[in-house]
Amino acid sequence: MRRTMLAGIMALATFPLTAQTATPESFQLRNGQDLADLCAVPDGDAMAEAARSFCYGYLRGVYEFHAALKPTPKDRPLFCVPAPGPTRAEAGQRFVAWSKANPQFMGEPAVDALVRFAVANWPCAPATAKKSK
Repeated sequence: MRRTMLAGIMALATFPLTAQTATPESFQLRNGQDLADLCAVPDGDAMAEAARSFCYGYLRGVYEFHAALKPTPKDRPLFCVPAPGPTRAEAGQRFVAWSKANPQFMGEPAVDALVRFAVANWPCAPATAKKSK
């Protein structure tokens, strides 16, 4: 009995670490954790399709906006996604894994957490200094 109770307490203690669930409030995207929760909704969840669609759309929107901010060749991008880039599902899964490894950033605005993730995962090559003649 004591062993069963201890096992139950241990399972409950680790539950928040292993399960991320989206709530209707997650769609308000108050912070990076909300985005991670939406991207992490498991198959079979009632909100899986809506949550994933929101996640993928947000990821793509931030990526497209970042690309649009680079108007001239001398402007350096914040991150450099290789070609071919990851699929939407792969990018979402990588963001979820990164968010679990970096909980200190999950209280930031979602866009800030997402850009931190992108910079960490797809850094740009260092700029090469041009030699003067």
